[in-house]
Amino acid sequence: MSAEIIASVSASTRRWAGPALAVAGLVGFGLLVTLAETSLRDWVFQSAFAPARVVPLIGLGIASCLVRPAILPIGLAAWGLGVGVALALQDRLIAALATIPGATTHHYLTLPIACLFVGATLIIGGWARVWLLLPTSFVVGAMLAIATVVSDPSLADPRYVVSGIASGLWVFLIVGLTGQAFKARWFAIAGRIVGSWLVAIGLLFGGAALIPKPKPPAPPVVPPSVIPSPDAFPDFGGMPGVPAGLDDERVFQP
Repeated sequence: MSAEIIASVSASTRRWAGPALAVAGLVGFGLLVTLAETSLRDWVFQSAFAPARVVPLIGLGIASCLVRPAILPIGLAAWGLGVGVALALQDRLIAALATIPGATTHHYLTLPIACLFVGATLIIGGWARVWLLLPTSFVVGAMLAIATVVSDPSLADPRYVVSGIASGLWVFLIVGLTGQAFKARWFAIAGRIVGSWLVAIGLLFGGAALIPKPKPPAPPVVPPSVIPSPDAFPDFGGMPGVPAGLDDERVFQP
């Protein structure tokens, strides 16, 4: 009897872990709005929850709910490892991504890279999805860390990076835990559809960054103006001289 009660409580806990985490996160954001300074609060809502950050995390959560429940903690560990490695090697990773054309003007291509990995994981089914989920979780965590670092306006305040990573973790877990608890048969088809969208997003945004921008036409070349020296026209500006032949008075005599 006790084993049945424990199993029932465990099942209820797993079922409502995602919604409970969502409510707890909303309470935390309410405290953030009330207690945090304006710059940090605005950055969290404008940057940490920007579509470029949230979309790959939602896709990763969907991919996590399409595998066995035991895989979710492993994927979460891989995600955390990716975050830690990216933060530890942020200078090298940013320098490496900066060598890609257009990366510096598109958040170092963190969105396209994450979307392509997550999209491929969602499209592929079976055991291949399970094996691909782990490196995908690592890459998504690393890309979130890099995107958070390069968008940090303080450059030194650790609260920004911690808030950005915590917000991403919150989104990932809500989708993954809720999807695991309320899994339905149509999730597999919906996951492949979402995966195709993410691949398209990655290709579009990545292609837009890689395609060289057309150079503006060169301005017309204006020849330099030649200003004559003061001695070029010695009579310019003076009194006009008498024409030749008119200086003889006999010309005017009858």
